[in-house]
Amino acid sequence: MEQIEKVCKGLECCRHLYPKHCEVCEYSATDCTADLADDALSLIRQQQERIKELETAQTPRVMTLEEVSASENPFYFETGAVHEWAIGCCISGDVMFLTWRNGSFGSFRIDKYNKTWRCWTQRPTEEQREATPWND
Repeated sequence: MEQIEKVCKGLECCRHLYPKHCEVCEYSATDCTADLADDALSLIRQQQERIKELETAQTPRVMTLEEVSASENPFYFETGAVHEWAIGCCISGDVMFLTWRNGSFGSFRIDKYNKTWRCWTQRPTEEQREATPWND
């Protein structure tokens, strides 16, 4: 955060086009605009990478069975014609029981995961569902 504050002060100083080096910012009078531009570009690139990470995290993807069983957040369930938000699950033997938002539940064989049923981190679009192959 210190770097962001430093760059903001420097940009504010340059924006007002002070005839002399501004005593407010932390950049030296010698070539301060080049140093400021370098720091600003560095911060922008860091933010671009962070935005890309966040966008990737929000992109729907099929979860692993381990992620489903450990999930504390709702996930999107898919099988055949049924697409529903699941809010919880538990495993008993080779069966996983899923609970949906409306309070109903279903049971599914674990060995059929991603063959006849699967769960997503987010609700996928039709295109995303169709583009993601099932493991037959």
